[in-house]
Amino acid sequence: MHNFLNYKYNYYPFGSVTPGRSFSSGSYRYSAFGFEKDDEVKGSGNHFSFSDFGFDPRLARRWQIDPKNQDFPWQGVYNCFNNNPIFFIDPSGESGVAYKTDQKNKDGKPIMKVVTNVYIYGSGATDANAKTMQDNANAQFNNNGNYFTATVDGVEYEVQFDIKVQVIDSKLVDTKLVEGGYGNLNAENNYYEIRDDIEDSGQTLSGPPTNPGGNTGVIKTSEISTPTTAHELNHGYAGENKDKPKGDETKTDDNDIAVQAKNSKKPAERKVTQGNIDAIFKHVSFKEGSDKANVGNPRPQLYDKDKGTRTVPQN
Repeated sequence: MHNFLNYKYNYYPFGSVTPGRSFSSGSYRYSAFGFEKDDEVKGSGNHFSFSDFGFDPRLARRWQIDPKNQDFPWQGVYNCFNNNPIFFIDPSGESGVAYKTDQKNKDGKPIMKVVTNVYIYGSGATDANAKTMQDNANAQFNNNGNYFTATVDGVEYEVQFDIKVQVIDSKLVDTKLVEGGYGNLNAENNYYEIRDDIEDSGQTLSGPPTNPGGNTGVIKTSEISTPTTAHELNHGYAGENKDKPKGDETKTDDNDIAVQAKNSKKPAERKVTQGNIDAIFKHVSFKEGSDKANVGNPRPQLYDKDKGTRTVPQN
């Protein structure tokens, strides 16, 4: 049996082929990042085709308008990688995944970005509800553009949250939650069932004080347009927990986001505060040599209406 070398490519950043340092038999159809190339569009190696993206590796720009451009009004409609390909990746042509950046705000303070992908499923999971949740959560955690600060490993950062909410088929939730096994659960991905036949919204499992935070839960459809999404995310980020025992509906004047709706005198006025952010980031640390850190801890449990929680088996 004979083995033949079909291709060898060296690439510039963003995927352009390096002249004189590449070889292909001509039958090999793929380019950098494993995506299919389309040499008929702009010449050899100058156009990648995947999904409805279309990408020019010479410019690091889309060919078509970004189908999600309405979610990023501060960027051009042909941008990729949040216009910063050194620090962001865009594996599916959708949204960037943040890593520790070298960016600074106008006062010279370093910027830390926190990416949260929220996948919603169930009877109340609609695109309209996803957009409402996304807009409300980003406004809360980004303080309507007046960003909070967070101190991690002795360094004070301006912290910017990038929260994206999208609908997922409920049949795919188990597989996506545990893809890669229990040892590789992704803290960026969160899963919330949206339904109205429940008493309260809630986090599935927030964990013990030594391992706080979680990434799954349930939200009442009727609470989508309230601060409840931010309240549950605060639990997931391992923020301060001010929940009262079940049945205790004592009202308080404290309107920070850690307070449950049933215990607030003005539940619609609950807000994320600097104190909430401080509580979240006291658990966060960048490991030596790493450019990212978990905010909260992912777990292989999902909400279950009958059992309360259920553990998803490894694939």
